[in-house]
Amino acid sequence: RHDVKFDVKGARFEHPDLPDPVTNIAATVRSVDGRVRVEDATAELGASRLRISLETRADAPAGPAGGGALTRIEDRLQKIDVSVTGVTLDDALFARLPAEAQKRRRIFNPTGQVDASYKFAREGAGWKRELELRPQQARALYEKFRYPVSDVRGVIKHTVTHAGAEVTTVDLVGSAAGQFVTVKGRVEGDGPDPGLHLRIVGDNVPLDDALYAAMPPRYAAVVRELRATGRGNFVVEVTQQAGVNLAELEFRITVKGGKLNYVAFPYPLEQLSGQLVARTTVPTPNEMATNQATVVYYADGKTELGRIGSYNRTEVPLTKIPLTTQRAVLAAEDKNFYSNSGFSIQGIARAFWDN
Repeated sequence: RHDVKFDVKGARFEHPDLPDPVTNIAATVRSVDGRVRVEDATAELGASRLRISLETRADAPAGPAGGGALTRIEDRLQKIDVSVTGVTLDDALFARLPAEAQKRRRIFNPTGQVDASYKFAREGAGWKRELELRPQQARALYEKFRYPVSDVRGVIKHTVTHAGAEVTTVDLVGSAAGQFVTVKGRVEGDGPDPGLHLRIVGDNVPLDDALYAAMPPRYAAVVRELRATGRGNFVVEVTQQAGVNLAELEFRITVKGGKLNYVAFPYPLEQLSGQLVARTTVPTPNEMATNQATVVYYADGKTELGRIGSYNRTEVPLTKIPLTTQRAVLAAEDKNFYSNSGFSIQGIARAFWDN
């Protein structure tokens, strides 16, 4: 048995995964019967300030742990609490972060500085890991709504538990065109296509090209033709089902006391009030299978002028499909379609054996 306590002052630590050396390390370390405690240690990492407290496990694994670098560290800890202030979001930082962090950078394009904290604790037979980011005068440009937002503050919190659940909550507020813009939402799961719901709200913002350019190009072109001026409120809803690599977007712009001079009908309107709604939805498989092209004919009703739509498909009765095509499709599914009784003992036995 032992109880050892010592103080560290002015120490330095370097590692290839760190953007700068850790300097001015000050800590009080105590080891009691092999269990180490560090309380309120401080250090500097470039221009950032660090504060660390930790406690190792009494039953830590003796050999090398599996998983990534973070998992190997956590396998030997009972708890840890790390906070960093004044982290600069630049290329040097992201070059040393995991691929998932670099993907998030491409999505939100953050710049400026953040304060960050990392906590890990064992709770009974399980554990929980929490990562918080608190922007400090940061800027962001979300890829699905490219409306520049500055002076971003608030919190982004990512939580993982031993049960495998991963949840990220977003609660941010920033400034655009001198007005407040809020971003709130939730991301569930990890993987390339997590479940997502974000709500972006701006009040009393100018109806200008910066707002229109943030919308998908096909919507921006239509809105620009309205030649609306004034101020309004906008709401953007972004929803994505887990495992689906396609997001549903809805844009709502509410105008009060604005002006409009539509290109196709250039009659100026003033004191305009109303709402513009644009949305993209994820079609179901059945919708995609039955979508048809819109056919435009000349005045004679017979001569085709052109087709409009994403799918060049037209439904026809079965009698208009050549017999050879019908038989080819059936043969691909069941070569004995015309001869079997609809009940195959051999097929059932094969399925029972395979499954």
